[in-house]
Formats: sequence, structure tokens, C-alpha cells
Amino acid sequence: MSFETSLFPKDGGYLLPLKAAVRKPTDLAVGDEVVVRMAIRPRR
Repeated sequence: MSFETSLFPKDGGYLLPLKAAVRKPTDLAVGDEVVVRMAIRPRR
């Protein structure tokens, strides 16, 4: 699955929000672990 989102700095790390449109089809819930591969693109 591929999608775009934003990273948000928090407590020395980053939050990677996953929209419901991404979570629901894969049955992800709070506390689930996921493997992520991401590419950082410059701001438009």
C-alpha cells in the first residue's frame, strides 16, 4: 500500500499519522506494530 502523509516532531522522535482509509482496510488498531518504508520528499 502506498500513501502520502506528514511527519510531526514529538518528544525527540516523529509521529507518522495513518488515516482511517489506511488503517481500516488492514485492520490496524492502536498499539499494533507496523513496518514502514518511506521516502522523504521536499515540500511543494
